[in-house]
Amino acid sequence: MNQEENVGGQALIEGVMMRGKNHYTMALRKESGEIKLITKDIKSLASRWPVFKSPFLRGVIALFESMAIGIKSLIISANEALPDEEKEKTKKAEGFTIGLMVVTSLVLGMGIFVAIPNILTEVFGIRETETPILFNLIAGAVRMLLFVGYVFAISLMKDVRRVFEYHGAEHKAVNTYEAGEELTIPNAVKFTTYHPRCGTSFMFFVFFISIFIFSVVPVAIIAMFPGFKVMHTNATLNIVFQKMILIPSHILLLPIVASVSYEVLKLSFKKQSNIIVKWISRPGYYIQKLTTNEPDESQLEVALAALSEVVHLMSLEAEKSEAVVQPSERVLAEEAV
Repeated sequence: MNQEENVGGQALIEGVMMRGKNHYTMALRKESGEIKLITKDIKSLASRWPVFKSPFLRGVIALFESMAIGIKSLIISANEALPDEEKEKTKKAEGFTIGLMVVTSLVLGMGIFVAIPNILTEVFGIRETETPILFNLIAGAVRMLLFVGYVFAISLMKDVRRVFEYHGAEHKAVNTYEAGEELTIPNAVKFTTYHPRCGTSFMFFVFFISIFIFSVVPVAIIAMFPGFKVMHTNATLNIVFQKMILIPSHILLLPIVASVSYEVLKLSFKKQSNIIVKWISRPGYYIQKLTTNEPDESQLEVALAALSEVVHLMSLEAEKSEAVVQPSERVLAEEAV
């Protein structure tokens, strides 16, 4: 099996989801102690339209597809703990629930991590139209503090701590696979709970890169519309009118921020030995200390079960692909003779 083919995952409620190119598998620990495997196909836009594999476009697609798969997996893992009759009810509403959760997550995320830091920075007396770089540095710091504070607060909850242990198990399993070692508990135990492609590190890059991209917004608007700086004679109303344009413009730029962040995340994984990459990846490492806990062997067993199934499916696909290619190569060789 080619270890260069990336796999990823996500911690669930008493389980782990692992994702390959065309499939994802959820391994869930049942009350009886057994591990239940649920595998589903991935219908990626990039597989149907190659244009979405292009740099920067692929970041936006990957973000939304990962959100949808992640939320669906969380709902399934939560449903597995319910009585059978309750499972049927939730299955019927699954599509609507996933859509609602994606929309709610986006709205809350934009409000908490875009609007609130922006407004708070203005309250501090720093004007975005006067000093855009300083403004966005402060707003970026506020975003990071809000994010770290939120993660720390939920990490105090017992159920969340258990999810963070499964998050650590997921990372250890992936690290074992990428090191080319057999997917066994003794091998996985020795690996770190840190992984450079983690969504936590992705969030750090989003916050960091947004500082520079958002700083361009007021400069560009003022360059095109010089009257933007004075939209009203009343100072308070002037700021309100400016914010009615600036905050939505930041929200519209989030796909670009996510795309650039995705490319930086991929680069940080490929160039892990580079001293500059190590330096810019360090904050993500420390934040992951909050979102991952050391798992026990039973949790590692779950993560390895999910990953083993995904790796097995990738191997079958590779064999099928070779079986298709080799006969055509032989035919061509015969015709050439």
